[in-house]
Amino acid sequence: MTDRELRLWAERVVELYASRAKMTLLEQGELERELASRFKQALLAGKPLGDWVEVTNTGLDDWERAHPQRGTRVGGFSEGGRQVFERRRP
Repeated sequence: MTDRELRLWAERVVELYASRAKMTLLEQGELERELASRFKQALLAGKPLGDWVEVTNTGLDDWERAHPQRGTRVGGFSEGGRQVFERRRP
C-alpha cells in the first residue's frame, strides 16, 4: 500500500468523523496526517486492514483528549469497496 493510499484511508475516516463533529479544515488535515501516520505504522507492523479499526479508534480517542470535538468511531473497513463503516457511540 502506498503513502497516497494510506492518506486516502485517513481522508475517508476523517470525512466520516467530521460529519459528526465540528472541525475546521485545518483540524481535518491535522487528523488526516496523524491517522495516515498510524496506518503506516500498522502496515509496517504487518497488521491487516481489518486490525486498523483499533488503530483508528485509538487515534480518534487521542485526538479528542487534545481537542474539543466528539465524533463517531470506526466499525470496519471494506478493502474491496474502499469504504469505512461507522460505529456510533452508545
